[in-house]
Amino acid sequence: KDSSSLLVGAPLTLLAEGGLSVTPRVTMSWLPWHSTLSAETAIMLTLSFAMSTWLILRSWENLDDWEELTRRPTGKEGKRRGRAPHVVLVGDSTLDNVNWVGDRPSVTEHLKIKVKQRISHHKAWRITNCSIDGYMIQGVKRTQIPSIPRDASHLIVSVGGNDALGLLGEIDAKGIWNPLTTFRIIYKIYGDFQQSYEAMLDCITVPNVTVCTLYVPQFVHLPLSRPFILFPNEYPLGTQLNNALTKAKSMLTTGIISLGVFCINRVIRGIARRRRLPVIDLYSIFDKPEDYANPIEPSAQGGDKISENILSVVLNHDFAGDSRLYNIRSLSEKRPYPKMSRTRRKASQGLEKESKNASRAGVTARAKDKRTQTENDQYRGKAK
Repeated sequence: KDSSSLLVGAPLTLLAEGGLSVTPRVTMSWLPWHSTLSAETAIMLTLSFAMSTWLILRSWENLDDWEELTRRPTGKEGKRRGRAPHVVLVGDSTLDNVNWVGDRPSVTEHLKIKVKQRISHHKAWRITNCSIDGYMIQGVKRTQIPSIPRDASHLIVSVGGNDALGLLGEIDAKGIWNPLTTFRIIYKIYGDFQQSYEAMLDCITVPNVTVCTLYVPQFVHLPLSRPFILFPNEYPLGTQLNNALTKAKSMLTTGIISLGVFCINRVIRGIARRRRLPVIDLYSIFDKPEDYANPIEPSAQGGDKISENILSVVLNHDFAGDSRLYNIRSLSEKRPYPKMSRTRRKASQGLEKESKNASRAGVTARAKDKRTQTENDQYRGKAK
């Protein structure tokens, strides 16, 4: 038998006759070693070749993208891993701010624009936004993290702001003047928040994780609390006294919010140091009123700053090293920002789907997973 008939004939003969004694000797002149092999050896070589071919084909079927085989390294991560980054965003409206920027770029769109402008092999890069407006830590853990693409190389996490708003509502409902109640609720930040945040990070399998601190809301536009009425307005100076008390309550609420954000950020930075994760410090990055679209949402300019820090982390950070703080405040040279043409956004479709799932799970699960738009609108005020 020659080599051309071996690969086809040997398996067929084996199946047809059910034995190994098919031919006593097989001539394989193309091999560099001894040209005559026993039938058993020839069949084993044939089966090995067939098995290898089958495994290769199965591997190709499991690839998400044929470009995985042809993608060229880009940046430090590309050199280490042999492929371009796939950056995934999870969290709340800090990263999913498309509803609050009008026709200007969102965080994701800013990031895509910068990659296209600055990276030579930008077509190999991928950016996926899994973040959804209104989500809390438990919602990110239960819904967004399981939906992260399995080939993600970098994960950006920004969550906790809606958890903080929930604490603020609890303080306001139980009485802001009660220092014991206020202290007890703020102390929960060091317990419940830290435990929830650590548990969320434990569920992440993406190799290169970056976390973000919280920024302080833009208090200039924020309706912090309800009017404080102590004296009837008919009394002499009653209206003036009530207005003064309302202003004092607002100032106290402002201080409590600042303290709460400080405590949460201290927890996030402490976790990042222990886990050696880079930190995008939004607390110091958001330093201009123009960074806000409304009291609690990033504007197009705020998204510009966030995307600049994300790109800096992906391109420059050594994830094998220690934690590092990123607080770049520079803006894009091209301004005003380009207008973006959008149809129906995918994140909104995902939000509707998750709302239906949450409804099936019940009110308790929904309250832990996300805050509704109505709950947050009282803090947003009028968008710019």
